[in-house]
Amino acid sequence: MITEGTFGEPGRHSIERAINFDISMDDVDGAWVERDGVRHQLAPPTFISAFPAGCTLGLRKQDAEDLAETLNKELAEEKPTPAAPKAERVPAAWKDVTITLTSEFQVQIHVGANPSHVQTYGDLGFENQQQNKPAKAWELFLKLAEAKPQRIDLPPKKDRKSWERETGDTERRQIQNRKDEINSALRTAFERLGYEIPTKPEPIQLNKRNDCYEPNFHIKLSSSYS
Repeated sequence: MITEGTFGEPGRHSIERAINFDISMDDVDGAWVERDGVRHQLAPPTFISAFPAGCTLGLRKQDAEDLAETLNKELAEEKPTPAAPKAERVPAAWKDVTITLTSEFQVQIHVGANPSHVQTYGDLGFENQQQNKPAKAWELFLKLAEAKPQRIDLPPKKDRKSWERETGDTERRQIQNRKDEINSALRTAFERLGYEIPTKPEPIQLNKRNDCYEPNFHIKLSSSYS
């Protein structure tokens, strides 16, 4: 696929949209490909892509290795983005926040009418850095997004006899710990993104009547989520 110059614009545009769903595909032609010096334009695109249905793209092994080397260098040099100074943060509330999961590893964030933000689970602070994989709190965050209704139900409290035989409400405490980790990660992430959100209510809080945790922000799955 051609990605440089005028001929590369449709392909680049489609790839950018895969990362940021706010990008429109209106008036974008089919992507251009080249083989043995001969250029060919793919069939007219669908409304969400410059590639026709059934089109599969691949990378040459050397290209993939070069790309991996470049990304590794960038990650090695990358420094954490500090939180915006408090005086410069935009006032907001959790009810203004919408988090859309575009995949199991990435979200798109909207806060009121402000520009959207595309973040990975690592950007949001949900990475187990020792094992280089999502943390347990991220797994619970995914379950919250996928749940209908969107809440985290707590297991029933154990009676005193159960406490004597076992270690107590271990599962409830684990869920509470994961909830606390989610709240802490979201607060830190939104400060870094430049928002000042009051400490109360929490992003996710206990609904005592229904014995569950519920989000004070909007969370949903995109049509492309899988």
